[in-house]
Amino acid sequence: MAVLGGAFFLSLYVLSVLPQRALIPLAGASALLLAAALLVRTLRKHARLPLLFGAVLAACALVQLTTVTVFRPIAALHGKSVRITASLCDLPREYNEESCYYELRTRSVDGVPMRCRIGFWSTKDMQWTPSQTVSFTARVYASDAPDATGVWLRMFGVEELTVTDARPDVFARMLEVRRYTIDTLLQAAPGPAGAVLAALVTGDRTHIPADIYAHMRNCGIVHIFSVSGFHLSVFSMLLYQFLERRRVPRFAAVLPSIVLVLFLMAVTGFSASCVRAGIMLLTLLFGRLFFWQSDSINSLGLSLLIMGFVSPFCAGDVGLQLSVLGALGAILASPLAGRLSQKIRVRPYFLRRPVQAIAETIVLSACIYAMTLVPVALHYDTLSLISPIANAVILFAAEWAMIGAAVSVLFSLIPPLYFVFRVLSFSAGLLARYCITASDFLGGLPFSVVRFDRVTLCCWAAGTLIVLAVALCVHLGNRRRVVTVAALSLSMLLSCALFRAWNVRDSVFVTAFDVGNHSALLVQSRGETALIGCGGVNTAQRILRYTDDVDWLLLPRTSLTGCSGASELIRSVPCHEIWAPARNPAVEGAFFFGSAEVRRTGTRQVGAVRAEYIGGANAAVYLTAHGRTMLLLFSPGCDLARLPSAWQNADIIYVRGDLPPALEPEKIGLVLLSRSAAQGEPIPRAIRRSGTFAVSTADKGDLRLRIDPDGTVGFE
Repeated sequence: MAVLGGAFFLSLYVLSVLPQRALIPLAGASALLLAAALLVRTLRKHARLPLLFGAVLAACALVQLTTVTVFRPIAALHGKSVRITASLCDLPREYNEESCYYELRTRSVDGVPMRCRIGFWSTKDMQWTPSQTVSFTARVYASDAPDATGVWLRMFGVEELTVTDARPDVFARMLEVRRYTIDTLLQAAPGPAGAVLAALVTGDRTHIPADIYAHMRNCGIVHIFSVSGFHLSVFSMLLYQFLERRRVPRFAAVLPSIVLVLFLMAVTGFSASCVRAGIMLLTLLFGRLFFWQSDSINSLGLSLLIMGFVSPFCAGDVGLQLSVLGALGAILASPLAGRLSQKIRVRPYFLRRPVQAIAETIVLSACIYAMTLVPVALHYDTLSLISPIANAVILFAAEWAMIGAAVSVLFSLIPPLYFVFRVLSFSAGLLARYCITASDFLGGLPFSVVRFDRVTLCCWAAGTLIVLAVALCVHLGNRRRVVTVAALSLSMLLSCALFRAWNVRDSVFVTAFDVGNHSALLVQSRGETALIGCGGVNTAQRILRYTDDVDWLLLPRTSLTGCSGASELIRSVPCHEIWAPARNPAVEGAFFFGSAEVRRTGTRQVGAVRAEYIGGANAAVYLTAHGRTMLLLFSPGCDLARLPSAWQNADIIYVRGDLPPALEPEKIGLVLLSRSAAQGEPIPRAIRRSGTFAVSTADKGDLRLRIDPDGTVGFE
């Protein structure tokens, strides 16, 4: 089961990052290999090979079937004005008490039954409840590709709204339980402490201040806010062990624990990481109920297999990837951590158990840290050096804060015992404040987190392979060989990251994000960051890979291609200064979620970069850095005659879609095009034939330029 589930999940992840055209060749290759594994006598001896190739083939077939039957009908709604009937599938996420983000599950679209998720921002509280059904007309736009969260549609311009009360179902009641829990904890411990307690119990992080959350991310402890194995195992195992010690019959001890696991999964909205942990725990509990010999590795494989069949695109969820690898690291490291902690002898005796617990936590954190290092590096380009220590210092307090907060909510429902609620919530609040203080201190230390790029990752991978090849040739025991390779590999990664940070300290980085036919460009220089345009609904996730905050956000045009991700971005990433060309519905999020000012022209210094901005229908930005110039155009129909003539002689041109007709490609040194995959590659090819180097995001993904102090320009 471990091989089957692991291969199936890994295949789904590979398919989530490969282009759609690679699916058929991969399916054909896996079918041939499966036939060979079943027919060739020498291969039939290896029983795992048919499972491996069969899992890959099943993953390809499932992704293709789901794409054709589910995603494409939803994506066909892009740009249309439709009549939608839906209900809430999650609680509204409030921001500054002035706006809400709603996530709905549709029941019908234009009268045709259709099940999908759709999200939208509203500048006012719609006062919807989970038990209500809403109908409205709205204009929708779809994702370019299936997103792991399942929210493939966004909408705006809600009209003709009608609300119908209905009898609440079980799911609606679970949402009400979640709402009550969050509101109770926020009132019991006002400020950041209450927000941390609410996040620990329910996983809702929307109330945590951005600076506190950034420090916790630098410490590598934000996993405590993802309701998964950490939460489910604590609550269910505490209940099970409590009943078992009271000599309750086995069935009566296991059944409440199973019900509690299902209840917690429902309260959290069946998030991917929670479902994974829930399936593993249910397998363990059913094993104890029926005297099965449950194995943690096989339970993990079973959970991945079930989740993959239910939602084939879930493998692309970064949170689930980290949850899976973290669980695998904990399973593999638990025996080692237990043996090492038992060897610790401390006097006086009463200190031995706490010291052993801290040592065991450090070992487990280090192993989980090593297992999740690759996905963290690929998705976030960061390396937290303080993570094992931070987990050892904070995890114990966070666990008891979570238990105290959850139990206090139960006592809040019993009026005669309300004083117990006050005592427990106060104690949990103190522990939450300790977690905040510790994360602020550790996350604020110099080099608590280092950033690196793909060059560093390539050097690290190559160096690790060389070290591994040498280790195989050296006569060392298997254990010593593994420890040596791991230590040298981590040392190389750290050395590469620190050297890279020192070497490019004065360079300017310009990143054009792959957001399809939208505009989003990040400029970084001397510790300052500017984001020009934030089109696309996933801009915030891309920004967080490179920076924790934005010093200057410029929304160059009042159109969805330049600012459709503004609401999500400003809510997720602190933006200290915001410019918008005008105040209208397209950029309203900048005024409600941040402190935007109307600026149609202006000049702004970002580190070593000078940015000049002209707004309006011919919006453009002109960057000067280390003697190089770059012109940013946000519409192919831009009238260049209305721009300064010097701007047309820029060394680098960035434009959405296609070059304006007035520009002559042969006079430009480098052309960057932000294009969707559907637009194809004929335009970049035509530009390259003129002798100018042109590259598009549809072909290469995110485009990251580096301008060195001597004026050298190169791709990262």
